[in-house]
Amino acid sequence: MKEEIRVKKLKNQIRKNGFLYTLVERTDEKAIYAQENYAFEVFKVKLSKPHPKAQNDLDNYDLVEKFPGDEDFGKSAWTFRTLEAAEKRYATL
Repeated sequence: MKEEIRVKKLKNQIRKNGFLYTLVERTDEKAIYAQENYAFEVFKVKLSKPHPKAQNDLDNYDLVEKFPGDEDFGKSAWTFRTLEAAEKRYATL
């Protein structure tokens, strides 16, 4: 019997680099987050192993979804000023 892989999903609200991001739309493969009424982040959801120094709440997970880092922009993540533009890119992923 194959063991199920346990994945920790991204939260609906994420604080990163001093900004609050709120989920607008997502599937298992892609997401749109609004950045405090400033911009919209569109990205492919990536998985990684939990960091060894992560909090104990990750002990029950085999993989974690990652919010994009600076190195992802232009490759698997993009920023848009309007939701309409973000949704157009989202539809192409």
